[in-house]
Amino acid sequence: MISIVVTTYNRADRLENLLASIARMHPPVGVDWEVVLVDNNSTDATRDVVLRFAEGAAFPVRYAFEGIQGIAYGRNRGVAEAAGDIIACVDDDCVVDESWLASIAGEFARDERLLLLGGRVELFDPADAPMTIRTSRERRDLSGDPAVFHHLIGCNLAFRRSAYERAGGFDPRYGSGSGILPSNEDTEFCYRIVRLGGAVLYAPEVVVYHHHGRRDPAVLAALRKSYATGRGGFYADYIRRSDWRIARMACGELIERLLEVISPRTSASRRAEQISILRALWHGAGVMLRHSAPR
Repeated sequence: MISIVVTTYNRADRLENLLASIARMHPPVGVDWEVVLVDNNSTDATRDVVLRFAEGAAFPVRYAFEGIQGIAYGRNRGVAEAAGDIIACVDDDCVVDESWLASIAGEFARDERLLLLGGRVELFDPADAPMTIRTSRERRDLSGDPAVFHHLIGCNLAFRRSAYERAGGFDPRYGSGSGILPSNEDTEFCYRIVRLGGAVLYAPEVVVYHHHGRRDPAVLAALRKSYATGRGGFYADYIRRSDWRIARMACGELIERLLEVISPRTSASRRAEQISILRALWHGAGVMLRHSAPR
């Protein structure tokens, strides 16, 4: 069985679009599947939207409430509620392609070694900023690649339950609502799956459309800082475990950004952006080192 897990918080309107797209899918032939909706402490009409959808759905739909704020808590609750041995995660502000679930089922059926699968993420609205997307059309084997998170993203991610359990689930120190680091719960989870040693794949045929609605430059700048803060915490988390692959990756990013800051060819606006990102990286590292011991 495949369980689609959605964690949602106060996005009842966007959630309706996602659920409608799930209902329009061409499901995999001969494969049982279900939808698990985790309400992560919403105060809007989320519960009503889910229950109304469940009443008319031709497939199992389960509603669960997770009162501890944070996307990692929500995803972990979703996996705990799910019956499937394959978990497919999609965000509440996405719309899935009609072949999304069938493509996921096909990839896991073809390769018993496959632990983690990511897919293409296109913009739903071309007027939105080209952020939080993955648009490569190149199929890529990411097994053993420490930079797996440059290719995979949490809004279109599937994994075997056995790998999730071996890795220890999503780390609630990371991700929006966690209170420690504002992002990168997917980054850190994907890296732990890579360390298990099985097959990891990016498949462009597995497609969702991200309806994030972000266009305001100030909002985009804040989002980039949020991602950098989480990334800095991730770097610090693994460097203190003597993970030299991550240490090299962190040094590479710092050097690249510093070189751009000091280059006379860099515009003033770009220099300011890079300085902001560098500060966020250091801030995230400091937060992780001060507030949390290694898992």
